Amino acid sequence: MKRFKLVPLVFLIAISLNACLETDPIELEKRVVVEYTFSGLNNIYTSPTDTIEIESVRMFVPRFWVITTNDDSLNSNVPFVFSYSQADLDNPKEIVNANVGFGGLEDYDDFRMQVQLFSAESGISDNTLANEGNPLSFSIAGRYNGEIFRYNSQYEFDRSISYTEINLTDRQETMILTLIGNSAEWFADPSQSGALLSPIDPGNQNVINQQFEESFSIASERTTALED
Repeated sequence: MKRFKLVPLVFLIAISLNACLETDPIELEKRVVVEYTFSGLNNIYTSPTDTIEIESVRMFVPRFWVITTNDDSLNSNVPFVFSYSQADLDNPKEIVNANVGFGGLEDYDDFRMQVQLFSAESGISDNTLANEGNPLSFSIAGRYNGEIFRYNSQYEFDRSISYTEINLTDRQETMILTLIGNSAEWFADPSQSGALLSPIDPGNQNVINQQFEESFSIASERTTALED
């Protein structure tokens, strides 16, 4: 596992998923923005015998890191529930908008997140992931062959995702990282092209869990604010 040094957090993160703390534009220096989205929730996946439509997904992320090329990191210990539905399509949800100051921590190339069993001690209320005292790490809802299903998982993982290095050298530059979960991969049958895994068959759980973990990628970009 990649080892890295932890740097004291230099930004504030909102506890509420729906409200990120932002610095007044006048005070902007170099910034890091992290957001997430899930693709394909409006698609109906088909095979010769089955159809799957994914309507929503929820997962518990107690911690994540934005890591530099020399293995320093900006890290968050504020837990989040990443939730996404068909109504959210094409609208990434921002979770961090961080002022990283004038110097240091300029070159970024890695993102890491932990997905763990939901904890009521997080201060978040989520009946789905709390699951009546049998906590889940993520939950997927949709329709399988026209019938409502909910795929509940207690699979925990630590995912590290590299991306093309971004160097922030100007005080008006912002790095935007978009975490993308690709739903097309979750129930695809790796042993048979074009086939689907049943989300209600317990025998498929290990493969689905692994494919869920591996479905995440990072899209990165750097923007420069226009000076007045």
